[in-house]
Amino acid sequence: MHSNLLSNWVWINQRDYFKDFHCIYLDLPNHGNSYFANEFSIETSSKIIKELIQEKAYDSRNNNKIKKVNLVGGVSLGGQIALYLLSKYPALVDNVIVSGVNLYEDPKKDDFNNVVSMMNIFKMDILDKKPNKFLIKALLAEYGLEKKYYEFIKESNEKISIESFNSITKESLKFKIPKIENSKTKNKNNRKSKYKNNENNKYKNNKSNKKILKIIILTIKEIIMVKIF
Repeated sequence: MHSNLLSNWVWINQRDYFKDFHCIYLDLPNHGNSYFANEFSIETSSKIIKELIQEKAYDSRNNNKIKKVNLVGGVSLGGQIALYLLSKYPALVDNVIVSGVNLYEDPKKDDFNNVVSMMNIFKMDILDKKPNKFLIKALLAEYGLEKKYYEFIKESNEKISIESFNSITKESLKFKIPKIENSKTKNKNNRKSKYKNNENNKYKNNKSNKKILKIIILTIKEIIMVKIF
């Protein structure tokens, strides 16, 4: 899964390397050639990807049981959706790799609305007065990409309206890793006192919680860093 405002072309250098693996390179909703809704939603996007996993990852040799998948979340929005999928649908996910994911302890609606408003003002007062080439080159610099990706960036940028841009930005800014909702988690919460004196066993009977905790720690400390290009 790619970053916000881009599309699946970001994995162009990985396609040959992983040609012997079953890989699906997505265009997230409101990006690339995917469906553009009025409002972008990480929750809705995750549900769509969950359904895709259930459709594509069945094991015909094992009573059509769904195989667990490995998610590569890329940077920013793609990583946020990967973490959301891991939190909400841990039974479908084996491993997750993310990098550069924005995590806010207590995002407030007014804060990210103000950020979007400031970005719109900046766009109208400065960017709209510049030639399109200026913006494309600025995006190349922002993502650290070489000039050969100019046309890719240009195409991605032209497909996203200001409404989609604002919606995607808001969703990314307000992202919080959701609580894990499964029976094991509920049982664990009901037995908190049992594990107070033994932190090492806190997640002993909940592999999903251990996995999400590890991902969060690695992401925050920026130990997991995937250089796409």
